[in-house]
Amino acid sequence: MRVHRQLGLTLALTLASAGAPDEVVRFEGRALAAKDLPDTVPAASRAAAERLEPFAAKHKLRVFVGTDPLVFVAPASYTEAPGILSKLRAEEILFAKKFEGAGAASSASAPASAPASAPAPASSSAPAAQGSGRALELVFVEKKEAFDDYVDLLASKHDYLKPWAATGKTGVGFTLLEPLASVWRRDPKEKTEARPSNQLVHQMGHLLVNAAYGRQPYWAQEAMAWSLEQTSENAIYAFCHRNGFVSVKEHTGWPAIGRKWLAAQPKLPLETIFAMKRTGEIPRDLAAGSLALIDYLVAKHRDKLTALLAAFRKELDASTKFIPLWVKVAVAIALGLGTMIGWRRIVITVGEKIGKTHLTYAQGASAELVAMSTIAAADMYGLPVSTTHVLSSGVAGTMAANGSGLQWSTVRNLAVAWVLTLPAAILLSGGLYWLFSWFV
Repeated sequence: MRVHRQLGLTLALTLASAGAPDEVVRFEGRALAAKDLPDTVPAASRAAAERLEPFAAKHKLRVFVGTDPLVFVAPASYTEAPGILSKLRAEEILFAKKFEGAGAASSASAPASAPASAPAPASSSAPAAQGSGRALELVFVEKKEAFDDYVDLLASKHDYLKPWAATGKTGVGFTLLEPLASVWRRDPKEKTEARPSNQLVHQMGHLLVNAAYGRQPYWAQEAMAWSLEQTSENAIYAFCHRNGFVSVKEHTGWPAIGRKWLAAQPKLPLETIFAMKRTGEIPRDLAAGSLALIDYLVAKHRDKLTALLAAFRKELDASTKFIPLWVKVAVAIALGLGTMIGWRRIVITVGEKIGKTHLTYAQGASAELVAMSTIAAADMYGLPVSTTHVLSSGVAGTMAANGSGLQWSTVRNLAVAWVLTLPAAILLSGGLYWLFSWFV
């Protein structure tokens, strides 16, 4: 009887431990599984929590969610996380009051990836991301392995990030526009002046700018984040890319430095500050001046701030999201001339020299169907393929299936061309760029 009782107790404890794991998700102080989050949590935040749950469990992190769009991830051992979370949620309201009074969250300035039907916030105090339908992911880790795994997690969900993932792992933090995600890694053993509260408030600022205004020049995005950090923390410690030594006085005195520099300018230095890039070293006065300029615009020209940022975004989009007309014309002319000059050789090679007999209608149709399917699949998975290579391979396949045999000298030449195309194109384009750089 005692044995049965012990077995029953052991089984009950086993089932209990299996059914109630150490949940990593936190909602209003309660631990629960992401799938059990209430409907008051935005759908995007619940989806983000479910995606982050295994990652957080692996690296002993906590995922904090609420009824707002913010999803905050921090080490389980970081006891200040609840306090930081309160600051971040207060920052959402601060951002709306400080930068959205002129209607920055309207549909005219909504992020490009936001649903067309996404409603605008009900009032100027509503957080920017409320109307976008997207979650704001802010991830704070202390281990390099956790940082790298988060980069891999993002890349697994967004194909455009895969080529960048290796580069992303070399830093200690970044902020993305799509998805709205920001991560920072702090080594607790490293003796630096970095303050987690300042850094996280600063990166939250970047997320809020992305959610409300989309892509912005780096100086504007960084200055708005500095402004929020200064208001929230009464000091600035997130000197991203600042060059030179940062004195103690600068942490609290940087706004004054910026105002002094701005007052000495003969006119608003938009062109000068606009040149501030996302990477590299930023001069102290230029960085402080960008903060002073944003604060000046908020104080004196708040009604024009939304239009100004919308114009910045439009200029950035226009310079990166279109193909210039001259490029379209040049490519069309090159393709046309190439076909006019070399069509006979292409037709003879494909139709007569791949196989030992001439290409029949059935073989041509089969090869075209295979080429169409292969190119469509490559386009679906984002694979770079050559239509000529695909079609000539399809013709070779029909010849082999027909039993007419292949002209191996032609097949060998095609294979050599496949191998040499990439390096030859690299050398030619590199050489032309080097040549043109002497004259342009």
